[in-house]
Amino acid sequence: MVTVNLDIRVKRKRRKTNFAPKIKWADVKIVEAKALAFESEERIDVVVLTKNSAGFLHECLASIYDNVPVNHLIIVDGYSTDATLDIVEEFQRKHGNIKLIRTMGTRGYARQKGIEMVETDWFMFVDSDVVLCKDWYSKALRLIDDDVGAVWGMELWSVLLRSKRLLSMFERANFRVFKQRGGTHDMLVRRRAVEGIRIPANLHTYEDAYIKSWISKRGFRVVPAYDPYCIHYRPKSVWTLKGSINLIANDLTHAFKYPELFLAYSFFAFIVVQQLFAKNGLMAKFKESNSKLKVLRWAYRGSLLWSWMDR
Repeated sequence: MVTVNLDIRVKRKRRKTNFAPKIKWADVKIVEAKALAFESEERIDVVVLTKNSAGFLHECLASIYDNVPVNHLIIVDGYSTDATLDIVEEFQRKHGNIKLIRTMGTRGYARQKGIEMVETDWFMFVDSDVVLCKDWYSKALRLIDDDVGAVWGMELWSVLLRSKRLLSMFERANFRVFKQRGGTHDMLVRRRAVEGIRIPANLHTYEDAYIKSWISKRGFRVVPAYDPYCIHYRPKSVWTLKGSINLIANDLTHAFKYPELFLAYSFFAFIVVQQLFAKNGLMAKFKESNSKLKVLRWAYRGSLLWSWMDR
């Protein structure tokens, strides 16, 4: 395993639904032919950022190797103190194709270092707490064309999988947010589309927005899709009071910059609060004491949100 230590500290700056693009039927055979040819010849590098990521890292890496033809797995680690590197070493013994970079920089700095290690024409960003869907790579290939610089797979929060209605609304809101700010949870990227990029080293959040903007300015399309997708297993710390406040504050700060996203981020905040209540047993108590909870909940999700998402 190749290991590079980058002891550079950088000051952080605070921070019926199917969205796959429509392809003309006349072009389907051409696109599929390109995809099949690409699939048969190419392996790709995969960049994963880690820092004390042991919680879901094993499942994450297993899903990468099961669903993506990996050339090198590039781990950019923030000097983890848990079992993260033990898990990485386990996969290195099995596959023998991992490169490890260690740095104390921000996420923006870490992604920049990961990009600089890429050798293949296409590569992927995958977050360390997501699990890729079956055949992620094969599905993404069918969305590429000469002018495509990246393909983003839908990110689904694991806590929503039991509620089809909430999940459907979340997909709509999340798609709208991606169109504005991007996302690197599970994204296939053409290396030529990020040539010359220099992600500001002080970006610890919204570095994904910078990457998406760079790709677009280079004249490439960034294609969002409902399928492929990933399941996002947010760490337990997110569902604590402190973690929930931080998550909501970060999202709403961005929403104030882009007012058109305010309802989407407000919906995310609602989900966070709902999960916080559920985790602490407050939701059950509230249900017992207030028979109108369902009415209140659906009033929040009501006609205004639906009409806004369907525009």
